[in-house]
Amino acid sequence: MFQFEDKCYCERVGENSSNKIEKNEADYLKSKKLIDTQLMALLARNLFDTSAYFEIINQLNDSYLEAINIIQSDRFEKAKLEYE
Repeated sequence: MFQFEDKCYCERVGENSSNKIEKNEADYLKSKKLIDTQLMALLARNLFDTSAYFEIINQLNDSYLEAINIIQSDRFEKAKLEYE
């Protein structure tokens, strides 16, 4: 999978140090994951199509991921739900 270089993030964090904003490592890592996923989704949309965007961005969508798990498990069949 494509990964963005940490150099870009280090430069941005360095800019914040001049503004006396403390770096919170947990928040930084969470934001980094969100930003990376959003950028990859936008690149996929520009290179391919809109469905490529949603294929990537839905990795962050808990409701979507749970729905996929239910459909792929036997819980979907036990509930006697139908789909076409």
